[in-house]
Amino acid sequence: MNEPPRCDTESADAVGRDPAAASVAGELRTTARAGDLSARLLRGAAEIADVDAFHRRHQWHAESHAELLRASLLAGRAAEPVRLAVERDGVPVLLVVAQVVEALVPWRVGYGTLGSSRARVLEILRGGILGDESQENIDLACDRLRSAMRELRVDAIAVRHVAEGSSAHLSFARRPNWLCRDRLAVVTQNWQMTVPADYAAFLAAQPRREREDNRRYERRIRQQFGDRVEVERVQRVDDVERVAAAVESIARKTYQRGLGAGFRDTAEERARWRTGVEGGFLVVHLLRFGGEPVAFATGYEVGGTLWLEHLGYDPAFRRLRPGFFLLLRLIEEAAAGGAVRTIDFGIGDADYKRRLCDARRVEVSVWVFAPTLRGLWLNAVRASSHSLYRLGHAVLGRLGLLQWFKRRWRRALQSPDEAEGR
Repeated sequence: MNEPPRCDTESADAVGRDPAAASVAGELRTTARAGDLSARLLRGAAEIADVDAFHRRHQWHAESHAELLRASLLAGRAAEPVRLAVERDGVPVLLVVAQVVEALVPWRVGYGTLGSSRARVLEILRGGILGDESQENIDLACDRLRSAMRELRVDAIAVRHVAEGSSAHLSFARRPNWLCRDRLAVVTQNWQMTVPADYAAFLAAQPRREREDNRRYERRIRQQFGDRVEVERVQRVDDVERVAAAVESIARKTYQRGLGAGFRDTAEERARWRTGVEGGFLVVHLLRFGGEPVAFATGYEVGGTLWLEHLGYDPAFRRLRPGFFLLLRLIEEAAAGGAVRTIDFGIGDADYKRRLCDARRVEVSVWVFAPTLRGLWLNAVRASSHSLYRLGHAVLGRLGLLQWFKRRWRRALQSPDEAEGR
């Protein structure tokens, strides 16, 4: 594939500047033109409202869902919403959903963090590129956002989880000048499963050993807890606070919490849950053994896909595989309901995803750094830490120790008491 024409930072800055307009309340209202296409940067509630209908009509992912974003902002999310509309003859054809945040850019090596750097980042949210993703439209959006970095006072642009080889990947990876490019973009696996029309047939189609394992673990659970096995669902706004607190009691013991990731019972998360309940698209399942919370699955149903956000289980019950038991109940319910056609298991690779899923998408997260000393320094530090990670990953992979090492590291990140069991 031929490389798209590059646009250096100086020329892109010139295209996007209109000093007279930029002086109005500090907001950028300029237009970068390319033939009959134009690109508008939108900031502030009034301007963003102009593209709200387009946003709602084309949204397909929970992270960039208009109602959930609004709930997060009203709950106090420390972010400035930004939109970039590409228009043809004044009519939107592409929308980029983004936010400016004060972030800590981690220097990660595997599951560990060597340090971090504070930075002001323009994040393009996952699923936040909506509409006609032609290369022409994406290129214009890329150039316009790069030219706006100075006005937005950001050190970097982070494009979250776009399909590898897509227009967005190619544009943001190739169009910036060499010093500002992300030379070590992070590649991730995204697994999905088609919801079976017949749950019993789905189980029967599993490999024999898998079927026997599922029956054995379920039998252990039933023998130990009998009719005290309960799957609770959030179905009313009144359920939100109680279930969120129960999920938090599990989440704080997981290895994800050790990474600074996973579910957290915050005002923002509860606001999103309430919005999802009121809109009828929240999915929260909480597994209890004898009344005690032991596993959870949370997500949102958008466009016929259940986007799972957080999964977790109490490691004290590891030998009963409660997380997988709950997933099977969720799949069974989806098969019976008929509204959900696909379950998306989110970012990352795992054995259980390979066993359940029938589709995989390779995604990439790309950064573009500002042509400033700080932006170039961030690029250099981030590239160095990722180089160490990739070297270690390759060595462990060749030795056949990668999965063993991951399991040991995850267990080390769990709550110490729970990692040992009760």
